[in-house]
Amino acid sequence: DEATVLDRLENRWIGRTRESAEEEREIVKSAFFHAF
Repeated sequence: DEATVLDRLENRWIGRTRESAEEEREIVKSAFFHAF
């Protein structure tokens, strides 16, 4: 079904953005610690 495919893509996209947000937070954290 087309709707299920879209839902699956949307969920994957949301999951990916959540993961990249976590990665960004880690990068910012490590950069912050390296700055001091």
